[in-house]
Amino acid sequence: MSNLTKRLRDLFFPLTCAACGERITDPDLSSAMCGSCYEKYVAEIQAGCAVCGREYVNCICRSQPFFPDDFVFALPYDKMGGICRKLILSCKNRKNTPVLEEFAVRTVSAAQKRGILTEELLLTYVPRAPEKEIHTGVDQAKELAKVIASKTGLTLHSLLGHRLLKNEQKSQPYAKRAPAAEQAYYLLPDSKRTAEGRVVLLVDDVVTTGATVNVCTSLLREAGAAKVICLAAARSIQSLREFMR
Repeated sequence: MSNLTKRLRDLFFPLTCAACGERITDPDLSSAMCGSCYEKYVAEIQAGCAVCGREYVNCICRSQPFFPDDFVFALPYDKMGGICRKLILSCKNRKNTPVLEEFAVRTVSAAQKRGILTEELLLTYVPRAPEKEIHTGVDQAKELAKVIASKTGLTLHSLLGHRLLKNEQKSQPYAKRAPAAEQAYYLLPDSKRTAEGRVVLLVDDVVTTGATVNVCTSLLREAGAAKVICLAAARSIQSLREFMR
């Protein structure tokens, strides 16, 4: 992009921070966040796991029960606040390409450091409730999976579906979320033929209690997946603390 084009874009379509809404003055630092929010964002990531203290890429803390054979996540999701949470929420309401790019870079880097990325992986995602996708115009996990696919060369397949349900899972404990998740998700036609004997990389934006990921993992194993690895951009700090107690 030429300097003139950049100037015109910044003049008529200025980039704004996904966390605070302020104008981004240094897009070379981040096209998703202003300088102040980016510093806070990096500080949150470098603080390490709230339970074990390790950097997130090396954290092996898992809530119980948690069904995936392995998991990778790059960011903390703090319900009390924080930049990471604001970025996650910004992707739930619209297709926020700069944030999705940032998440994809972080999650792919984390997966590479854990040594789980191979050419044999089959990439899929946790689908959003249809009514929410219609209302917002976006399925954030699907969009994140698309960007991850473009950066890794992995083939993306839609293996799971989500039924239209009235009951919200949000903010419910595991005991209540699990039955709702079991009713909500199902295997799409041809999923068994596609997933048979494969190692499946299951993408989601954030893992809270793990109920949704557990149900999706069980369905993928039912479809014949040899192994399921959860790749989430973020994981809930509060839920993990509660389980680890």
